[in-house]
Amino acid sequence: MAGGLVLLFAACGSNAEKVAAPDCAIVAGIDAVTVDGVTADGAPGDAATTDDGAADSGDVLATLDPCLVACDRAIDCAVIDCKGYTWASSGPLYVDCVTSCDKQPLALNANSNCKDASVALADAVPTFSALCSSNPCQQACAKLTGCVVSECEKVDAAAGPGIEADCLKTCTPQTSAWVNGGATCNALIEGIASNDAAFASNCHGAGTTPTTCATQAQCAPYGNKLTGCLLKNCSAAAKPYETGLQTALTAFCAGDAKCPTPAVVASIVAPTTTCASPGLAQFGKAAPFKRICDGTVGASATEIASACTGLMTCPNTDWLVSKDVCLVLFGMRDDAATRIPCLNAATDCAARGACLQGF
Repeated sequence: MAGGLVLLFAACGSNAEKVAAPDCAIVAGIDAVTVDGVTADGAPGDAATTDDGAADSGDVLATLDPCLVACDRAIDCAVIDCKGYTWASSGPLYVDCVTSCDKQPLALNANSNCKDASVALADAVPTFSALCSSNPCQQACAKLTGCVVSECEKVDAAAGPGIEADCLKTCTPQTSAWVNGGATCNALIEGIASNDAAFASNCHGAGTTPTTCATQAQCAPYGNKLTGCLLKNCSAAAKPYETGLQTALTAFCAGDAKCPTPAVVASIVAPTTTCASPGLAQFGKAAPFKRICDGTVGASATEIASACTGLMTCPNTDWLVSKDVCLVLFGMRDDAATRIPCLNAATDCAARGACLQGF
């Protein structure tokens, strides 16, 4: 068993506390275990050896599963012939090859020529041909690995190959586009750290995740961009909440105790980050905005606005900020279906206060 810490590059969803964080994270994992000639990280394992440690290539090839031999040769050729593959990134392709070969054997052996190997691999693994000529994940994972090693005080350079291999296992076109974008290493790493406490601890040490909020000037485009993506991702029912969402998200960014770091804000507002990027492609569809997004608040926007208008004539309601923010505050709640009719039926501030008990 190989020792040491490796970090796995994987997608993660946003949540109510970190609605702004990129939808990707790095989490801790340990070791790679060789089983039946394939390591846990997807790379071909060490050659089998005799009892005295010396490998006899003839005996090994005679006893290995034909699919392992065929795919070993196919990967040799892929690394030689493809710009999109190196030994560091060949693990997932090897696994895909063996999986396909187990269903339909490849007519390859250790001496097959590379032209035949490439044809067989293209038939067995549908994604091979495109990724052979250009594999964006290769660039993205190399960049991310370099950033982790350079920015994370707790990560040794020796962990680099493991980080890159694990990144390549879960890389997608969206995550590669996000990483390959214009964000600096600091923005990439702090963006991930702000959304994943385990990574932050493994990267910087416990309790070192930056907590300083961005400025109001930085947060205004952040609030606008997130609101735009939410409206794009959601039903037309979300449109009446637009102004309130912009105000609330900007305020969250600039002053909330759990605000995103300036690096995360910079990453979100960067031109290379779009509403199709990780973290934004599904923004709004989960808590806390899900009811606003899918139109299941339990009261119409008009009914909520009416309730807010009456409520804001009462003393000590400055926490509502504005009618637009009030609309969002009620839209996020699961009890709006009972509180809004109560508020609209109330004829004075005492009755309205009673409607807010336990709010």
